[in-house]
Amino acid sequence: MKSVGIVGAGVFGLTAAFLLKRKGFAVTVYEADKKVGGKIDTFSKDGFIAELGPSSILESSDRIDELIKMLRLERDKIYASEAAKKRYIIKRLRPQAMPDSLFSFYSTQLFSGSAKRRLLKEPFIPPSDPNIVESIADFVRRRLGEEILDYAVNPFVAGVYAGDPEQLAVKYALPALWEMEQEGGSLFKGALAGMKRKRNESTLKKRNKGIPKIFSFRDGMKSLINVLRDELAGDVKVSTKVTKFNRSAGTWDVRTMEYAPILNFESNSHDILLFATPAYSWAGFDTDSIAFDTLYRLANVIYPSINVVSLGYCEDDLEFPFDGYGALAPEAEHCLALGVLFPSSIFPYRAPEGYHLLTAYFGGMRNRNYGEVPEKLAAEMAISEIDLLYIANKEPVFVKTNNVRFAIPQYALNYGEQLKIMDEIEKANPGLFIGGTIRGGISVGDAIKNAFNLVDRIVEYAKD
Repeated sequence: MKSVGIVGAGVFGLTAAFLLKRKGFAVTVYEADKKVGGKIDTFSKDGFIAELGPSSILESSDRIDELIKMLRLERDKIYASEAAKKRYIIKRLRPQAMPDSLFSFYSTQLFSGSAKRRLLKEPFIPPSDPNIVESIADFVRRRLGEEILDYAVNPFVAGVYAGDPEQLAVKYALPALWEMEQEGGSLFKGALAGMKRKRNESTLKKRNKGIPKIFSFRDGMKSLINVLRDELAGDVKVSTKVTKFNRSAGTWDVRTMEYAPILNFESNSHDILLFATPAYSWAGFDTDSIAFDTLYRLANVIYPSINVVSLGYCEDDLEFPFDGYGALAPEAEHCLALGVLFPSSIFPYRAPEGYHLLTAYFGGMRNRNYGEVPEKLAAEMAISEIDLLYIANKEPVFVKTNNVRFAIPQYALNYGEQLKIMDEIEKANPGLFIGGTIRGGISVGDAIKNAFNLVDRIVEYAKD
């Protein structure tokens, strides 16, 4: 039986461990934190269910559905409501509905007539040189114009990455958009080509009429983590930091430091070593297997922090209907929050009858200080923002704040170098694998899909 040491117990590490265990590997998961799950956590009180980190999963791969079935979580799964298809953008300090059809786009007041006419040029703009790393902002300016950047893409990037489109590489942060241009010659032509490929879609996409669905769980996202944790039972060591690793006689020797219940140092050996840790953690490892400067170059990924504030209000105390997924704030509007989600409109069971649950996000790359302010101040900022943008007549009856330190990796303009470094490390160190949000996508769905793919690679390696 091959032994696999897994460093990091976020959703990627736990999923990989679960899959490897099912395939007959002996797994040990090392987690420096006192709990598993990474950024995923859920808080429940007085009928409110608040997500302290990621709030949902996009069912973008058959393998996500496969994992849910393996874990017997189908009955706990809840899909986003029809109302959640409606999205808002803040303009002139008021939420305005995003257009969801060609007709609504040309009738919306969100974009000017000149911005709409500018889109007619898009099919005739040539694609960029694939060897040039282009920011999301430059890509959108070139193809769609400044106004679409400011009032569509800028808030979208803040909502997904908590990022700055001027700093993120379109090729890595929004690969589908980049590939659409490269393969089709333009976004319009690329979209048409994508429609022609429908016959090759996965079974899941066909069932959902080609549109991946958003889902969560009856008791919140933590349900996924709890079941993975229980399936792995004694195979996970929390409060245990990997401090040193080296390859010796065909195996990986791992040195760990356990914080609780007492300080304890241990050494273990594994045939295979899988890292599912944030990029910045690589700067803290002691190893002779990887050059010191390589570790620091790999660690050179920015992770802004985010304050997540959930507020519960009586419906009668709010003037806005909250009949959609949420509202994102363009940088040009100078709002405090990056955006506000409407969890009780997206999913059932998130608030008691007659109440709304709202979740505001602060910080990211736009206002990095806001992601690090004390939780009490973050709560005050959220209450002020809700009152200003949505007109709250009374104070919230429920408040829960969570400071997510080093929240989301930024796939910046130099991210291609990080990918190259990871490839070189794996090539030079047989039996060492690198995964997690550092590679292949930042969402929970990406983590699950990529865990399956990396486990397939490990299985192939173990055959040799």
